[in-house]
Amino acid sequence: PDANGPGDLVLGMRQRLFGAGGGDLSGALVLSGKLPTAADSSGLGSGEPDVRLGAIVNRSFGGVGANLFYQYGALGDPAGGSDDEHTLTLTLGTPLAAEVTMFAELGAIWLPEQDQRRVFCIPGLAWTVRPWCVLDCALNVGLSDDAPDLQLYVGSTINFGRPGR
Repeated sequence: PDANGPGDLVLGMRQRLFGAGGGDLSGALVLSGKLPTAADSSGLGSGEPDVRLGAIVNRSFGGVGANLFYQYGALGDPAGGSDDEHTLTLTLGTPLAAEVTMFAELGAIWLPEQDQRRVFCIPGLAWTVRPWCVLDCALNVGLSDDAPDLQLYVGSTINFGRPGR
C-alpha cells in the first residue's frame, strides 16, 4: 500500500506464424522478458528477471474476434533458480466504432511452486490511433482470493513491421 514510483520494465515481441487475420484462423508466438528496474525499496518489483514464451490462436466469428492464449513463464526466484508460471486466457472483442474496440478477457495464472491460482476478468477498450499503433485501457477484476481485487491497465502496442502483415 505504500509503494511509489515506476515498477519493473517488461519488453516483448509477437510474431505471426500463419494467417493474416481478417476472420481466418491465425497464430503467433509471443516472447517477453522482465527487467528488474523498480527500486529495491519500492515494493513494485521482485528484483529478479523473468522470461515468458507463449502462443496465440485467434479467429473472428461475425463481428466478434476471439483469442486463445497460453504462456509459460520462468520467473526469477530471489532464493535461486526459477518458478514455473502458466497463463491461459480467452479474449472476446467487438468494434464499437471504426477505431475503437471493446474487449473482455477471462484468464487464469497458476504458479505451482507458490500454490497460487489467480482467476480474473479484464474488460477494456482499445483505440487504433494508426494502423501500427494501438492504445488500450482496461480494469483487471480479481475473481479468486490469490488475484488482486482491482488493477488499472494502460498500454500501447506498436508494430515495427509492415502494417497489415
